[in-house]
Amino acid sequence: MADPKPIIKLTNICFGYPGRNNLIDHADLTLSSTDRVGLMAPNGSGKTTLFHIIMGLIKPTAGQIELFGKTRETEKDFSHIRPRMGLLFQESDDQLFSPTVIEDVAFGPLNMG
Repeated sequence: MADPKPIIKLTNICFGYPGRNNLIDHADLTLSSTDRVGLMAPNGSGKTTLFHIIMGLIKPTAGQIELFGKTRETEKDFSHIRPRMGLLFQESDDQLFSPTVIEDVAFGPLNMG
């Protein structure tokens, strides 16, 4: 059986917050649909930053992001894949912002038409 195509492929990714050394330094990651991965590391090590890079919420200072077989660089590139991938924020106050549960649940579908 042939290896499945990668869904997520990061090549030589670098990222650092202003005034700090690179938090992510020349990282490579390849995940296919058959992979099951647990990402564990200490607080402040870059796990959330890595997911924000994958979702296109922050831009790496170097490297290439390939999602679903296509290189992604611009906001437009990422907007096409976000309906296929999900990201929950660590802080519920960042995730939930409407006064009722029904409004929060309806927000995504309403904005996607």
